[in-house]
Amino acid sequence: MLKFLRFHIGGFFDGYDEVRLWIYKHSAKYEILSMNFNRIENLDLYENKRLPVKNPEQLSEWDTLGVNPWADEYSECCCDGTQWRLTYREEGKKIRYISGSNAYPPQWKRFMEWLDMLMPEMEFKKYIEENEDTY
Repeated sequence: MLKFLRFHIGGFFDGYDEVRLWIYKHSAKYEILSMNFNRIENLDLYENKRLPVKNPEQLSEWDTLGVNPWADEYSECCCDGTQWRLTYREEGKKIRYISGSNAYPPQWKRFMEWLDMLMPEMEFKKYIEENEDTY
């Protein structure tokens, strides 16, 4: 079972989105650390606040997302584009670090949709639409 997740995604021109998610025994909360430049005016509403997850029933889907077999790094040679980092810890396991630059693991779309359900104001779906041809 997932206990903690930190996710960072973005690029040079639009800035980055970054969130942290904590899963407790009977609840889950997240914190928005940064929003891309296009939505930066909304950051004051969320920054430095632990907010309740919007659809906590979706947390149980973590085990079906297929993240565990992902490689530690995904990369495609390109000067610009989208970089991302995922840090997470499951119960009873060590922290895991995964990153990518213009390349994505299997089930990436499903993972991004899952994040979007938990934290809809982050609009993670936009990264699916922008990069769909690369996975």
